Amino acid sequence: MMRRAVELAAALLTLGLAAAPRASAEEPAAATAAAPTLSLEAKPAPASASTFRLELGGGIGSPLGTGFIDGVFSPNRWLSFGAGMGFIQPEAGIAAYIGKIVPRFGAFARGHLLQRRGLALGPVLTFSTGDLARGETYMRPGYAPESVAWSWQPGHRLDAGVGVELRGRRLSARVEVGVGYVLNGPTCTYQGQLTWFGGSCDSPEIPASYHFSTVPGRVTPYVSLALGAASFGPDAATVDEPTAEPGVVRARAEDPRVDDAWAAPTALTQPKGRVTVTLYELFLPNVTVGVTDRLQVTAGLGSFYFSTSRPLAWDASIKLEVARLSHLHVALLAGGAGVKADYSSFYGVGAGPVVSLCIDEGCESLVSTSVLGGNFHDDPDEGSPNDHAGVLVSPSAVISLVHHVKLVAEAHFPPGNSELLWIAGLRVPFGPLAVDGGVLQGKIPVGSVTWRW
Repeated sequence: MMRRAVELAAALLTLGLAAAPRASAEEPAAATAAAPTLSLEAKPAPASASTFRLELGGGIGSPLGTGFIDGVFSPNRWLSFGAGMGFIQPEAGIAAYIGKIVPRFGAFARGHLLQRRGLALGPVLTFSTGDLARGETYMRPGYAPESVAWSWQPGHRLDAGVGVELRGRRLSARVEVGVGYVLNGPTCTYQGQLTWFGGSCDSPEIPASYHFSTVPGRVTPYVSLALGAASFGPDAATVDEPTAEPGVVRARAEDPRVDDAWAAPTALTQPKGRVTVTLYELFLPNVTVGVTDRLQVTAGLGSFYFSTSRPLAWDASIKLEVARLSHLHVALLAGGAGVKADYSSFYGVGAGPVVSLCIDEGCESLVSTSVLGGNFHDDPDEGSPNDHAGVLVSPSAVISLVHHVKLVAEAHFPPGNSELLWIAGLRVPFGPLAVDGGVLQGKIPVGSVTWRW
């Protein structure tokens, strides 16, 4: 059932996807020209300004995993605190997770003791938690190959390291090296020629040769690289605000994904001549182009690489905003989307209205609902294929919590007896960049990265 939910979610998220804000047709050229400078020129941040920085990174053995996203708050130029989440892909030890992604979560503190011309060097301390595993195969003289796997479910890890950062006005690059130690003990799985055992690592069923004082995987060196985007205090605008259309001014200037929640559309559209690219799960690109100030087209094609069934997803849609009544916006959406996995497929073609209500004057918070009717084809891996008419209802909410942080939540009510799908998470927009992270059905981590031109 969960695999079918993932495959259906892949199809549903592509219906009406759009990935850019819109501005009024009368927006002056001067406002457009005031876009931020996106360079790593070594100009230090203002010494008295607090900053919030969003980072995307990856590494080998890093505390948050192979790939990660984190948020960093710096109350001053000497100290930073942050938290984030990432993923690993175990190859041994946790049978249920082999070939799948496993989330990790962590918090850290950084010092910036040495600083010169935009460069900062200092220590970092990280605590992280999440499932870990390490497997080894051994050859003892006179014995067949033996495999031992050590698993921590979860593994609480403490890391100490040194990081160096190159800080620009908006962007940054950070390299970090260090070593981590798993604080709690593992359980073991042993596989010999005639013996299989799972349990305590000190059990007599496991040969004494493998009763290590420090088991493999408990001490791990790491190296990581992260790229960040920062805002210097709540008054530092990343894009000059347009001068027209009350009700959408600030949100369209600061949130490049103001025209959708995570997958559910809103009634807002991309401005004329603007292009936005969104990468869902890093392997499903989606492109939106503003044809006019009220009309946009969207198309996407890609694969959910980290799913075991590797579903191929596609979408194409057109959205026209037909009414703007104070805080109320109405659009018409038409298009199709589908997903094909190893032994199953799903697609739908339809059209319908999308309605959005701005909660505040700047439309930084809004609630929306789309009602899309059409024809749906479902060919499950078990059972017979079927075609039927139906309606897909997708309510959503985007709520501004603090500057540069929004709560995003949405639900999808598919036609027929399909399972209700819901997604909840956070969005952090930075001028032309926005990063979304959340969970599907409260279990499956999802994310996207958006860039606007």
